[in-house]
Amino acid sequence: MTILWSNNASTTISGSITTASTSVQLAAGTGASFPNPTGGNFYVATFYDQATKTINEIVHVTAMAGDIATIVRAQEGTTAKNWNAGDIFANLVTAGTLNNFVQAGTGPANTSLVYVGTDTSVTPNLVIATTNPVPTSFAIGMLFNILIKNTNTAAVNVQLNGLASVPLVRSNGAALLNGDIIANMETTFVYNGVNFNNMLPDLPKHPVQTVFYVNPSGNDNNSGLANTSAQAFATVSGAMNQIKTRYTSQTTITIRVADGVYIDAFYDNTNYIASWNIVGNTTTPGNVTINAISTSGSSYPSAYAGPGRGCVSYGTAVITINGLTFQSFYENAAASGGGYLQINNCVFTSPTSGASGAIGANTDGKVQLYGNCSYSGSVSNICIFYVYSSGIMTFGYHDAIATNNLSFNIVGTPPIATATMSASGNGTVVFYNTAVTFTGGIPTCMQYNITTGGGIISETGVYTMFPGTIPGQVTPPGWL
Repeated sequence: MTILWSNNASTTISGSITTASTSVQLAAGTGASFPNPTGGNFYVATFYDQATKTINEIVHVTAMAGDIATIVRAQEGTTAKNWNAGDIFANLVTAGTLNNFVQAGTGPANTSLVYVGTDTSVTPNLVIATTNPVPTSFAIGMLFNILIKNTNTAAVNVQLNGLASVPLVRSNGAALLNGDIIANMETTFVYNGVNFNNMLPDLPKHPVQTVFYVNPSGNDNNSGLANTSAQAFATVSGAMNQIKTRYTSQTTITIRVADGVYIDAFYDNTNYIASWNIVGNTTTPGNVTINAISTSGSSYPSAYAGPGRGCVSYGTAVITINGLTFQSFYENAAASGGGYLQINNCVFTSPTSGASGAIGANTDGKVQLYGNCSYSGSVSNICIFYVYSSGIMTFGYHDAIATNNLSFNIVGTPPIATATMSASGNGTVVFYNTAVTFTGGIPTCMQYNITTGGGIISETGVYTMFPGTIPGQVTPPGWL
């Protein structure tokens, strides 16, 4: 915010204005003599009556449109008055202007003090305080320390000493995130000429809640804190990216996804968030569709390293998906590079590439399947399930203490080129027979195809568990 000047700029006004007017028409052709403020800058002008030249009012001019000046009335202790055609309007030196100058041999005005105050606002995202001491105006470099009354839920504005409100932003200039300022904490910020900059470092923090929302009517720049258009995220990938940017969490973050079709592909590969729980419609998974058929990264709302794959857990990521339907070009869902993926109550469809499996575990990735799941589709693929490169896939779970059942339904007779299950490259399948049932159709293919060190561990020693019209095949060094 800079005060602008023009040399010897003076004119008269061409029409009368009232005390409530916020603009004034200057004499024709004289507007060009004055500064042209933009971006929050302004110039100071003084009205004088033509008759006596003793009545005056100081204003701030914030914009010029030809000969029309937009004005902020009654500055520097003057009062708004009615002005008539022919009264004087001039860009003059005022006391308020001079007080903003730096005196020779001194620092910026009013920056040697810390202005202290207590927030009295009843509104969470507006800070209102009277400081000690009270400056007549803001100067670049002024430092304020305010005791906050309310935890913020969105961007924040600060109104000090009755002056106009000013945005309070993070030290990088971005708007404050929910919970950046907390009730009963003291926050320190500096005036930079436009905003108050928070002095706290912009480090990710623990979120104020562990449940976030995704809705087709939302926006990926929202807070995600409620299932409304104004707060929900628009996509799962957008939610995960924003949450990781804003927060770290040692507990599970749940993302609840409203019914709808999402052109989306989501993944994680870090441990900034301990684990993710992505929950759609657990009763009717078909109501929440993740469409990842496109292989172009630009098709998706967030940058994605593996377009065409619906959900992938990489590296140290831990992801649970529940109540979702997947459509994809490659895998519907997979764990890779050490990632962990738990699947509950999901609907899977044949990848449109025709060269993949719907669910995969590879390169030390681990997948577990529970609940009620299904597979359908008319595109012939190599398999439905695959494991390789030391991946592990577990079907159901059972021991003396707990049982996690899996009921997997094959819809119709989907075309499968090789086998329902493919294991290779030291990939391992763990199958709890007493906790797993396959229902529906039987694909015209092998039950399983085991090669190059892949294998199946069966809880009961029975290996005919996968549906298929052709018995399973083991090629050494594959094993059962």
